[in-house]
Amino acid sequence: MNEAGAANGRAPVPGVSHPPRGAAVRLICAWCGAIIKDGPGPVSHGICGPCAAPFDDLEPVRRIPAAPPI
Repeated sequence: MNEAGAANGRAPVPGVSHPPRGAAVRLICAWCGAIIKDGPGPVSHGICGPCAAPFDDLEPVRRIPAAPPI
């Protein structure tokens, strides 16, 4: 198990490296490729403001609570 997976509460993905929390990463918009945040570290993806704007008017998603463990 890598430390990043344990630190953020998510299970680590085998074969994928995760930079430490707060690391200087280069953040790229997954929709248009624009640079959201430039940094010297590894590349990560998000969504920029213009690409996210069409989703602003959508109704919020109702989340169904997870079933308790058996």
